[in-house]
Amino acid sequence: MKEKHMTIQIHLLFYVFMIASMVTGYFKDFSMIMILIFIHECGHILMSSFFHWKIEKIIILPFGGLTLFHESLNRPLKEELMIVLAGPMMQVIGYLILKNWICDSMFSFYHYFILGFNLLPIVPLDGSKILQVLGNYIVSFYESQILTLWFSLLTLLGLFFYCLTYSFNFILYLTFFFLGLEWIKELKRRRFVFSKFLLERYQNYYPFKKYKTIFKENAKKMKRDYRHVFYQGKKCYSEREFLHRMFDFKRKL
Repeated sequence: MKEKHMTIQIHLLFYVFMIASMVTGYFKDFSMIMILIFIHECGHILMSSFFHWKIEKIIILPFGGLTLFHESLNRPLKEELMIVLAGPMMQVIGYLILKNWICDSMFSFYHYFILGFNLLPIVPLDGSKILQVLGNYIVSFYESQILTLWFSLLTLLGLFFYCLTYSFNFILYLTFFFLGLEWIKELKRRRFVFSKFLLERYQNYYPFKKYKTIFKENAKKMKRDYRHVFYQGKKCYSEREFLHRMFDFKRKL
C-alpha cells in the first residue's frame, strides 16, 4: 500500500478574502493575518510530528487553517489535546516575538481576533476539538460527539443572530455560511466516525490501562483511553468478545 502524502489545499474563501483585500487596499492587513495563521498551523504540525501523527491535508482559510490527520480515532487523548493546543500556543509565542518588529496596532487586533475566533466551540475550529477531547475525559465517545455538535450549533446560531443586530458584513456572513456547511457535514458523518471508532477497537489492540464496566450491550457508552467489560444479565463479555459478536451479527445481516 502506498503511503499517503500530505497535501495543502487553498480554500475558495481564501481567494475571496485576498481579492477583496487587494481591491479595498487592505492587502497589508491580509498579509499580517496570513503570517499569524502560518505560525498557528506550524504549532499543530510540529506537535503532531513529535507524536508521529500522519497529516493528510492542510486547508488554508482566511481566518485560520484546518489540519486533517490520517490517524486512528483511538490515539491517546493527551496527544490530541496537546496537538490542538499547540496551534494557539505557537501563535501567542510568535506574536510576542513579532510585535516588536511589526509596528502596526492592527497586528495586535488580528492576533487576538484570530486566537479568540479559533477557540470558539464551533466545528471545525480548535475550540470544538478542545471541547470534544475534554468531553471524552468525562463521557463516552458517542456522547462527546453529540455534545460537541449541539454546543457548536448553539454557539454558531447565537453569534449569527447577535451579528444580525450589530451590523451587516458580507465577509462575516460568508464565514458563517462556511461554518454552517461544515457543521452539516460533521452531522452527516457522525455515524461513520462512530463506526470507525468501534471498528478500530475490533481490529487493533490498544494497551489501555484503565477499565470501564458497561451494563447491557451498549457500544455508545464506550470511552476513549479505556478498555471495557460488558455485562448482560449474568453473562460477562470482554470488549473484544462484544465487538466480535456485534460485527459478526452485522455481517450476517
